[in-house]
Amino acid sequence: MIFDNILNFSITVIFLVLMVQYTARFFHVYKLGEKSFTAGLLIFPLITIYYDDIEEVKSFGITDFNIFGGNINFFSTNYYQNKIWGRKVVITKKHGRFFKYLVITPDEPKKFIEEINERIEKAKGEIC
Repeated sequence: MIFDNILNFSITVIFLVLMVQYTARFFHVYKLGEKSFTAGLLIFPLITIYYDDIEEVKSFGITDFNIFGGNINFFSTNYYQNKIWGRKVVITKKHGRFFKYLVITPDEPKKFIEEINERIEKAKGEIC
């Protein structure tokens, strides 16, 4: 009896994890605009960060958290990711007391980092 409950619970958890891993990416949208980056849910923008407020964009793994010896504070991070595992991208903002970091999971992290860094450099050129 207990074994059946544990087995059913385990199967349910595995199913939910896989469902989130493979379906959430259809609902989360990342958009690189002229002056800002926007993360949204379907057509609704939820987070907008202007390029001149971005300090750094880099590839990110679980070991980058300061609880594992990294330099990213787990508690000052806003997670807007559509995958449970896989490489992530962390956007570090210049300003932000509560949410200095934004963790996202684009389909192609390297290409995303290159594109957003080009737009950040372009924004810096327009300011000067």
